[in-house]
Amino acid sequence: MKFSTKLSEHYVSNDPIVVTIGFFDGFHLGHKHLFNKLSQIKGQTGYSYVITFSNHPNTVLKPDTPFPLISSNEHRIELIKEERVDSLIMLPFTEELKELSPDEFISELYDKLAFTDLVIGPDSTIGKNKEGNFELITLLSKKYSFKLHKLDFLKSGPLTISSSLIRQKIIEGNLELVSKLLGRPYSICAQVEEGEQKGHQIGFPTLNFEVDQLSLPPCGVYKVFTIKDKKKQLAIANLGFAPSVKDRSSPILEVHLLEGTSYTYGDQIEIVFEEFLRGEKKFHSVDELKEQISKDIQSIKT
Repeated sequence: MKFSTKLSEHYVSNDPIVVTIGFFDGFHLGHKHLFNKLSQIKGQTGYSYVITFSNHPNTVLKPDTPFPLISSNEHRIELIKEERVDSLIMLPFTEELKELSPDEFISELYDKLAFTDLVIGPDSTIGKNKEGNFELITLLSKKYSFKLHKLDFLKSGPLTISSSLIRQKIIEGNLELVSKLLGRPYSICAQVEEGEQKGHQIGFPTLNFEVDQLSLPPCGVYKVFTIKDKKKQLAIANLGFAPSVKDRSSPILEVHLLEGTSYTYGDQIEIVFEEFLRGEKKFHSVDELKEQISKDIQSIKT
């Protein structure tokens, strides 16, 4: 997969050039359904482009309203890469982009890619004030001579699969349902950060991950697995504010490996949430904390 952060290259071909546009937060089953359609249209000889954004449009449209995401950009890129698309273009969503009319946006895109097909989701809009609904994009498809393909919502039983629903269920702690809607085990992908070595001082060294920009499940202790380069390791994680050893204003994910080798600062690690063990609590002494961690680890191993 070719990756770029700007629309600067022209691609000319007699074969289909299929484009889709979206943020694809979490890359759930609905997104996979859309990407399957993308692959089907491009066929054996076509070329697929995915246009996404490095920051969610809400960060510009509603700058004063926090908007935690399901997945980090690095995670989203890896998930899209698994779909074997030909090119991923991750643009910054800017004030200038926000002000483009639907026609101006499509014109810019068509000028660079000369696409033959555009695949959109059921609630997709483009352009200033979300004016580019399906009806307007249909008119633009005739103006620029491309085929428009709109997909319906994908359902899981009575539920309509969407990123907003998944965010809600993550916060509620219903990770079993979250995994079902994602089509894979719920996980967080983040970079190993340098911590304060408090875990090491009490005999349980941890990998530290800043996660305050993400939608998070309830604070507490979890059985998890870490994954890097397809290598899976059993671990225990504390998600929260570490009240017994730290004084934090934002949550942190601390992961103690139970087997295998450690990682180094800067490594991108996937942390797969397997089981909720208990809620986070403040202990009155270090010895009490150590005793509880030992019990938590024993419960995971048995």
